[in-house]
Amino acid sequence: MKVTIREEKPKDKNEEKGTVTEKTVEAPSPAAGGTESAGPGEETRQEPALKVEEEAQKEALEQQLAGAQREAAENRDKYLRAVAELENFRRRTAREFADMSLRAGERILTALLDPADNLARALEAARKMEAEQAGDTLTSFIGGVEMIYQQLVSILEKEQVRPMETVGTVFDPNLHDALVAVERSDVPPNTVVEEVQRGYRLGDRVLRHAKVVVSRAPVAEEKPNENENTQ
Repeated sequence: MKVTIREEKPKDKNEEKGTVTEKTVEAPSPAAGGTESAGPGEETRQEPALKVEEEAQKEALEQQLAGAQREAAENRDKYLRAVAELENFRRRTAREFADMSLRAGERILTALLDPADNLARALEAARKMEAEQAGDTLTSFIGGVEMIYQQLVSILEKEQVRPMETVGTVFDPNLHDALVAVERSDVPPNTVVEEVQRGYRLGDRVLRHAKVVVSRAPVAEEKPNENENTQ
């Protein structure tokens, strides 16, 4: 912006009035807001400072993001472990409850086996007596015992309790308890030849082992020495 300045010199003695001269000079222009604008050199000095500040903020944000991601991964692992532990607890509880119920049922059913065996023995003895001496009273008694026995057997069968067939089968320690071994030449060794106490199954499981008598091979008799007989 140019400004014109007028200068008036004082008059001399020989002049009637003074001399006026004009001079035009360049006036500085004010910056917006009443302050001077920064020059190109100052802007160049401010750019590195701004970049350093931006990099610091970016690094801080990246660290915060990494920390949040680690925390999220840890929380996910904790959640998965908690879900797995809960599922294992549920399965273990269900299995323990099923085993407990099964053991309770086995105890009740096992307690019924001895009465069933006693009734079977009583029926067998009564039938022998009936064969020896006939009578209406004895026949009625046998019929009553037979009815009770069949009711008990029906209860056991409904609970999937079945008696084992043992006589004539090969001895199996998983099914049988051998009380004694007897020499028998008419059957192979380790054959069940007599049932002392009946065994029972509960489904596929052994509820009570059968007590049995097992066969064994006869011991060969020693032949007398011919030389001793000659003497």
